[in-house]
Amino acid sequence: MIPLKTASPHPVTHIAFAPDGGTVAVAQPHHGVTLLDRATGHTRGVCALPKSSSFKGIVFCGEGKFLAVGSPRGLAVFDASTGASVCSRRRGYPNLLLADRGPFLTGASGGQVRFVWAPDVGFATKELYSRPAPAWATALALSADGRLALLATPGRWELLDIDRGRVVSGAATAADAGPAVARFCPLGRRFALADRYTLGVYDLGADLENHHADEALLPHRAHTEPVAPMPHAVLEPTFTLAPAKASDAGAWQPPFALLPDGRGLLVRRPRNRVQLWDAPTGTLVNEWSWQLEWVNCLAVSGDGTTAVAGGRFGRV
Repeated sequence: MIPLKTASPHPVTHIAFAPDGGTVAVAQPHHGVTLLDRATGHTRGVCALPKSSSFKGIVFCGEGKFLAVGSPRGLAVFDASTGASVCSRRRGYPNLLLADRGPFLTGASGGQVRFVWAPDVGFATKELYSRPAPAWATALALSADGRLALLATPGRWELLDIDRGRVVSGAATAADAGPAVARFCPLGRRFALADRYTLGVYDLGADLENHHADEALLPHRAHTEPVAPMPHAVLEPTFTLAPAKASDAGAWQPPFALLPDGRGLLVRRPRNRVQLWDAPTGTLVNEWSWQLEWVNCLAVSGDGTTAVAGGRFGRV
């Protein structure tokens, strides 16, 4: 274990690994994103965003050369080796969830899913492609490859296949479940969704897991006609985790992260201990105490060998 302290006392709210796993991006509201060396913990650079009170999406893109950050102030792109600003776009791009789509960057905000940035065309921030989500939808998460969007609609959540432009699965939610938090595993085999009562892990199914769209066609489909509604599957969780204390039901939403293989689930438990569960079997594999006053966020490297936790006062 490597205990670290960033230069800022602000809490760590988001963590992301570079594609090669060598750099860890640590986000802190009112400060920015600190780029840490995974092996030593040394600071490589700071992506300054002092006026951003929160962050929505953080992702490495352009084969790991850049870091894109979505916040209420818009989209900002930085050099991933130095932290220097590359470009930014404020108007029309608030609170974007982000995913790296190779030549494009997928962004989702509210009920709109779109490709908003392309490194290979001079860091353009013009919208290249747009796919409206179902009415009254709020984007919860994007898959790591930007193919799928998990959406919350009144009384249910839905999985949107962005390329096909249709909802492919979903499930009803309890009326008092409150806002949900969701995460996809890096390889896209599963996703986890937590409301105020339970944390569930869901399988995508072979059809979605193996689907690949023609990248060359995507920018030319901005004005295609909406696809007619089609029947879609109702997903059931393969694994659920409830709060350790019954009194926490209705107000429980711990930070969590799925391992790349989709089996392992890291989750904060009582006394800020972090547990590793094997989701398909529902087995507790391990438990650690990383001596953080409060665990705010968790992330796992792409090779599945390193976990990072962020806490209060800039501690990692």
